[in-house]
Amino acid sequence: MSSNILNSPYLREFDVRDAGLLFEWQSHPETRKYARNRETPDRKEHQRWVLNSLNSKTRHMYILLQGDNAVGMVRLDFGLHNKDTDAEVSILIAPKHYRKGLGKWALNLVKRKFPKATYFAYIKSENTASIKLFTSCGYITYRENWYVLGKPNENS
Repeated sequence: MSSNILNSPYLREFDVRDAGLLFEWQSHPETRKYARNRETPDRKEHQRWVLNSLNSKTRHMYILLQGDNAVGMVRLDFGLHNKDTDAEVSILIAPKHYRKGLGKWALNLVKRKFPKATYFAYIKSENTASIKLFTSCGYITYRENWYVLGKPNENS
C-alpha cells in the first residue's frame, strides 16, 4: 500500500447515482467470471437490486475512491448466521484498476470501519488472485469456498 496520504484510497457510502458505474463494472467479463451468478444482470434487474440494497438495514455498500476517481465497491451483508456482528464481505475493483493493491485497501478500510465484526468471504477456488488477497489480509479457510477473518461462533 502506498504511503502517499494524498493518494490513499478511502470509502464513501454508495448511493443510487453509483448504480450505472457499478453496472458497468458488474458487466465486465472478468468480473462475471468469478461471480457466484455468472449471468450478467440486465439494467432493470440491476436497478432493482441497487434499490433493495440501499433500503436494506443489514447491507452496507461503499464506493472505494482514490482521489476523485471511483476504483471499486465494497459490500457488507450483516446478520450472517443470525449474528449481528457476522458479515459477508464482497469487493469489486474496477477492471481498469485490477492488480494495483486496491483490494487490500478496501478490506483494510472496512475492517477499520467495523473492527468488531467477523468477516466471511465466499471465493471460488479458481479465483486464485482473490484467495491470495484475502489470505494476505489475515483471512483463513473456513469451509469450502469460504474464508473468515475473526472468530466465528459455533453456529456459523
